[in-house]
Amino acid sequence: MTIDVLDGTSWTVVGGPELPAGATVTAGFADGAITGTGGCNRYQATYASAGTALRLTSPVMSTLMACPPPLMTLEADVFARLARVDSFLVDDDTLTLFDDQHEVLLELRTQGADDLIGSWTVLSVHMPDRQAIVSVEGDLRLEVEEEVLHGNAGCNQFRGGWSTDGPTIRIGPLAATRKVCADSVMAEERAFLAALEHAAGYRLTGPRLDLLRPDRGIAVTLQRPDSG
Repeated sequence: MTIDVLDGTSWTVVGGPELPAGATVTAGFADGAITGTGGCNRYQATYASAGTALRLTSPVMSTLMACPPPLMTLEADVFARLARVDSFLVDDDTLTLFDDQHEVLLELRTQGADDLIGSWTVLSVHMPDRQAIVSVEGDLRLEVEEEVLHGNAGCNQFRGGWSTDGPTIRIGPLAATRKVCADSVMAEERAFLAALEHAAGYRLTGPRLDLLRPDRGIAVTLQRPDSG
């Protein structure tokens, strides 16, 4: 049985194409698919891996958002490089992708707990009563510091501890202020805080963060506030 050593890993491009200031290019591998951000748009493709061999098995498909010319040029270059990948090497926290002449196409750094630190805007929350991931209506925010996180849950401010062990995460217990707001706001707040405390894993894809439930479904989706 062939083991896919890339499965479940997330990476940020640090070398290969010239990266404009502030540009983020990522690649995440899971269940035979590679997904990420190309500098402007989110993309996906399927891949096959055996040993150190790696190749895309479908064209790169992406969203169609327009960005400034430097980012669009970068993205076209990244997608072309991905299409030419033939092999890879993982060395500690670095992933290098090569073409069929063993020329370096992309150099990437693993994303881990240190990349969680900073500001996040909440996009969606798992609502158990609806059995769905629902876009939030309020301005929910999360600030992650070393060992402590805090933020705005829609009505109240909250604070608690967090820790990681590899791809797993533990958040809480959380303490919140006791202000009362409209019923819909309070329902969203309760779902958000419960989702944080029930998070068991995390997945980083550049400026996007998915906190995962024990069944690997999404508990909370967040993004960096300056990522658009």
